[in-house]
Amino acid sequence: MTLFEMVVVIVVIGVIGTGLATFVISPVRGYTETVGRLQLVEQADFALRRISRDLGGALPNSVRTTTSGQDSILEFLNVRSAARYCNGVGCGGPLFDGDNQFAWLSPAGLSVVAGDFIVVANGVNSDCDAYATSPNNRRTVGSTTGNSITFIGLAFSSGCKESSRRFFVVDGPVAYACEAASSTLWRYSGYAIQPAIASSISALNLLSGLVKARLATDVQCASTGFNITATNENLIELRIQLVSNSGEKVNLYRQLRLEQAI
Repeated sequence: MTLFEMVVVIVVIGVIGTGLATFVISPVRGYTETVGRLQLVEQADFALRRISRDLGGALPNSVRTTTSGQDSILEFLNVRSAARYCNGVGCGGPLFDGDNQFAWLSPAGLSVVAGDFIVVANGVNSDCDAYATSPNNRRTVGSTTGNSITFIGLAFSSGCKESSRRFFVVDGPVAYACEAASSTLWRYSGYAIQPAIASSISALNLLSGLVKARLATDVQCASTGFNITATNENLIELRIQLVSNSGEKVNLYRQLRLEQAI
C-alpha cells in the first residue's frame, strides 16, 4: 500500500466518521435536553404538590404573604386536627366565658397533645386573630383527659363564638421562602408563632427553633418566577419557574381552593 492510498483511506474514514457523528450527536443532545427538562418538571411539580398539601391543612384565614426585593415568603398556621366543642355545663363546662377546661364531641380520634394550640373562629373579627400577641382565640393546651381538654390561661372571649362550634388544633407555623440569591425554595417550621410575618428571609433565619429544609433549586424567585396569589374567592394560585444552568426553562401553575370561611 502506497502513502497516497493510506492518505485516501484516512480521509474517507474521516468523512464517514464526521457524517456518523452528525447523526449520533443530534439524538444524544435531544435525549440529554429531554432528561434535563424532565428533571426540572419533576422538581417543580414536587414543590407545588408539597405546598398545596400543606396549604390544604392551613388554619382558616391564616395564610399571609410578603415580598422583600426578589424574595417571597408564604406563611400559615398548620392544623394538626379539628373537632367540635360542647359549650354547656352538662358536657364539661362552657368554652366561652367559663373556665379553662372544655369537652370536645367529635371526632373520636382527635390528635392533641400538651403544647399544641387550640384556636376558635380565626378571622371572624379583628379580635380573633391567632397570630396576635394576646389573641382571644388561641390558647396553649396544658393537658388532656378522655374527651376533656385543659388549656393555659383565661377562658375564651364570647366575641369569638360562631355557629359551627368548631375548634382547631394547631401545632405551629409553616413558611415557604424563595431566596433569589441562591435560587432556592425553602420550607420552614418549628419556630414560634409571630405577630407579624418575617420582613425578609434573613429575619426568618434568625427565628429560634426553626427547622429549615431545601425544597427546590434553580427557582426564579422574582414575581414572574415564583408567585403565590390569594384571590377573593379563597383561591390560591401558585406559579413556579425553574431554569437550569444550560438554560432549560420550565413553568408550572397550580390553583387550589382553601377553606378560609369559619
